[in-house]
Amino acid sequence: MKRIIITIIIAAVAAFAASAQAPTLERSGRFLSSNGVRLSDQEVRNIISPSVYSETYEGARKQMNAGRKLRTYGLIGFGVGLPAFILGGMNAGYVEYYNDYGEPVERELEGSALAWIGFGGGLLLMTAGLTAVEVSIPLTVIGKKRLDWVAEDYNYAAHGSSAKLDLGAQEHGFGLALKF
Repeated sequence: MKRIIITIIIAAVAAFAASAQAPTLERSGRFLSSNGVRLSDQEVRNIISPSVYSETYEGARKQMNAGRKLRTYGLIGFGVGLPAFILGGMNAGYVEYYNDYGEPVERELEGSALAWIGFGGGLLLMTAGLTAVEVSIPLTVIGKKRLDWVAEDYNYAAHGSSAKLDLGAQEHGFGLALKF
């Protein structure tokens, strides 16, 4: 009878200890999640250390949000600039006049001022849009890497080390690394 009671007590303590373990964090998109449930910023603040939250997590979220906004505005600018460029270019151009021998004598602009404004403005919007999209890519990638680092750092501190095989950018270049 004592063995049964001791076994029940040990099983209860083990079950309680297993349920009281710290959660495992992973990045899901622009957020951190635990067991598939997205965590709010306040929940992340309560889980990770204050220094990591203020120095890394907040900065990573700001970078990812800035990258997302730049990408959105860049695509909108490109989408508006492309038709303006095409329509303006169709109605604006140069006219060359030739003499009797087929040699160009004079060139002059053709088309309304509105056509030239559309052509130049469309080109400007397309260039600005593509530049914004290009700038958004590194911001988003760096933000994602920083969120991954926050999750890995927390999981390592909460659960101890585990072996991990990683292919990608490493400390001294690009390659395959075994971390333990």
